Amino acid sequence: MIAAQMIKVELDGGPCNVKNADLNKMYEKNKEFDISGGKAKKVKSVLDFLLKAFPSKTPELERYSTVSLYLLTSHLMEKYAYSGKEESISKWFLDFETYRRDQKKLDVDSCDPEILSYHDRTSHSTDSEDSLSWRNEYLLRKYFEYNPTLELKDNNRMFAHEQRLAIYRKDKGMCQLKIKCNGEKCDWDNWEADHVTPWSKGGKTIVKNGQVSCSACNSSKGAN
Repeated sequence: MIAAQMIKVELDGGPCNVKNADLNKMYEKNKEFDISGGKAKKVKSVLDFLLKAFPSKTPELERYSTVSLYLLTSHLMEKYAYSGKEESISKWFLDFETYRRDQKKLDVDSCDPEILSYHDRTSHSTDSEDSLSWRNEYLLRKYFEYNPTLELKDNNRMFAHEQRLAIYRKDKGMCQLKIKCNGEKCDWDNWEADHVTPWSKGGKTIVKNGQVSCSACNSSKGAN
């Protein structure tokens, strides 16, 4: 079933419903699935990567976390310079699971609220699109906080959504430029991801080189 769920999210290009009924529809629709085609090769490459990352039995790999790891790895392999990062993803995931277990021991008022949300989405409606999508976005952000130097494959000036999330959380939403403000808190819908070292001067589009900027400060910096 887990393998079928991985194929389903790959065919759909991201988080989707992966319940039994959805898998049955996938089987019916893809009776002539090409096992030598691009999608099949992508699934195999992601699984080969994860096998290198987790070569022995890993009890932390529950069914829900395995599908989430597949989604995360598939996205990173497609968009980022991710080759050779097997040890990185393995260490990050095991550290995350340790943190999650430690948080679970605390009372509700003391526990990380996002971990509470993660627990909820891994115990209820685990195979729904909403649950998979939330977990994927959350885990992507946590991975970029852990590995802020991961580079996009394309020399892109614009930060990707998951990079923006990590930058916003890293800076707690506070403007770092402080040209026109004193470091005001920016709303999620009203801020700019700014390069610390300008892209035009060789600055990389990585989380480590990103900072939150309010619109006024960003415009002022651009004018200068």
